[in-house]
Amino acid sequence: MMQIKELFERPDKYLLAFEDAQGVFVDMDREAYNRSIFCDMRISPKSKQALKIAIAPLCEFHEKNVQAMPRVSFIFHVAHCGSTLLARALDLKERSIVYREPLTLRQLAVERASAGFKTPQDWDRRTRLAVQLLDRRYFDGGPAIVKANVPVNFIISDLLDITPSQPSIVLYFPLEHYLLAVLRSPNHKKWVASVVTEMQHEIKKRAPLDKKLSIAQAAAALWWAQIKTFHEVMLTHPTVASLNAEDLFDTPERALGGAFNHMQVEHTDEEICGIVRGDLFSKYSKNPSVDFNNASRLARRAALKDSLVREIEEARSWIANATAADPLPARLGRSLVGEGPELLMQI
Repeated sequence: MMQIKELFERPDKYLLAFEDAQGVFVDMDREAYNRSIFCDMRISPKSKQALKIAIAPLCEFHEKNVQAMPRVSFIFHVAHCGSTLLARALDLKERSIVYREPLTLRQLAVERASAGFKTPQDWDRRTRLAVQLLDRRYFDGGPAIVKANVPVNFIISDLLDITPSQPSIVLYFPLEHYLLAVLRSPNHKKWVASVVTEMQHEIKKRAPLDKKLSIAQAAAALWWAQIKTFHEVMLTHPTVASLNAEDLFDTPERALGGAFNHMQVEHTDEEICGIVRGDLFSKYSKNPSVDFNNASRLARRAALKDSLVREIEEARSWIANATAADPLPARLGRSLVGEGPELLMQI
């Protein structure tokens, strides 16, 4: 019979989700993590077996027996900006492990955004437990990295307070690049509407939000709330660096060099060259069976620009009004590549 202690020692049992007062664990090994593009319900486990364990005794064991701060780094991002590409590039089988979009953190963020949420002790305990269980590796040393998703951006401060000395990255687009990425199809627009509705209570703490916003204005509000959060956490957490997604796409060797160094992943220049020239940068990172590279991305964006002129103007006008009383910085600081672009640059 498995002991609770074993759950905190190796990643072979992965906390997939919270389900009422229980945690759902699935069987994993290093190969299963490697082939799992995402560690949510799309995960590809070692077996179909799932184990449910009461959360309360896990929290009690954690609080009584685990004294050290978890050593977990994060990639926070604004969506559709190459975060899966970056996360998979940083995932070196024997030297790092990257957990891509853990569902537990998303669940906690959405719970935090629910109406009337009061930050109960139980939420804090489960958050600390979830982060601790992401601090597990198949090797000695080297980082454990978590690629978050958009709802998790609204609990960044909570997560960084749990791992205050660990390096993390915020990956972002300037406004117009972001709009061209998230408004590019009806399904992408539905995603914007869905996540803005789901996270509206947290977004309203950072950005003006009302029911009359168009989809372009809602996208602008979502971008502004995230960029504002990124800027604020960088002021209080000096181990957080920023990376413009365009630099990842356009100068990948330079961007990956900065990211590998910042996240303390051992590497050589030759290894980075190999990653950039290999399948990862010539396939769609979320679906490796599809050919896709930076030239494909730029061609798609150029084809979209004329059709989204009205939406871009709506979004820029909303940003101008919103920032009149609460300005954004011209750029995000602590850039891994150069100075970083102007956030409101026009393309």
